Amino acid sequence: MSIAELQKIYREQLSTIYDSKEANAITKLVFEKELEIDPIQLALERFRLITHSQQQHLSNMLLRLLKHEPVQYVLGEAYFFGLKFKVNESVLIPRPETEELVDWIISEYKGQKEVSILDIGTGTGCIAIALAKNVPSSYVEAIDVSDEALKVATENSQSNSAKVKFTKLNILQQSITGGPYDVIVSNPPYISHTEKDSLAKHVSDFEPHLALFAPVEDDLAFYREIAIKSLPVLKTGGKLFFETHANSAQGVVELLKSTGYSNIEIRKDLSGKDRMVSGVKKETTV
Repeated sequence: MSIAELQKIYREQLSTIYDSKEANAITKLVFEKELEIDPIQLALERFRLITHSQQQHLSNMLLRLLKHEPVQYVLGEAYFFGLKFKVNESVLIPRPETEELVDWIISEYKGQKEVSILDIGTGTGCIAIALAKNVPSSYVEAIDVSDEALKVATENSQSNSAKVKFTKLNILQQSITGGPYDVIVSNPPYISHTEKDSLAKHVSDFEPHLALFAPVEDDLAFYREIAIKSLPVLKTGGKLFFETHANSAQGVVELLKSTGYSNIEIRKDLSGKDRMVSGVKKETTV
């Protein structure tokens, strides 16, 4: 069987669960990765015959994809801010919206020296690692409640030659012991359990619910705990950055106001949704 023939099977079958554009993108991504071939070579060599073992391997991957398993998990990797990250079902797949949050922080702190940063709920480590690589002279720490996630994050920091200190901590139950920090950033679990049935199957059936869903009793629980527990370890004038659900951004703003932050700002993502919120620790805050 040729590359083109198997690609045709991929596109046709994936089009039963994805739109044609996404089916084509997934097909292209899988074949480039598994055949270790760049896009131009893939087009030029599309009539090349593939080996039996390659065909079997790609067919097995297609079966996984047809069960709605995300292509990033099938391939075991995802890209974020130009860096490659190992991913598995212990961690959320990095999202483009989170890149926008990282870009915001970099734009504010890239020219400063000795910036101390804490990432809460690090997952793959994508935020912490991207900041460590792009904010010169930064000192970056990251915490997560999951041992499995911390293992993945540590591997990603090593593979990307980024110096990040990882620590296990349950932010809902424990206090932050490090600092003081110039920046604290978090993309916490914020999806309401009421939205579970509306999520795509490749999200709800495969990505870790621990990292997806807010506590049943309080959608803003993580934001509240992080905002309160960040104050003692943020420097005066230090900033807290959040990624939020579009429906929760205004609630996070009100929470930061009531907690004692100032200069609170909402930013929209490229889709025009309220997605990021920041606040500054005031001088009078204790």
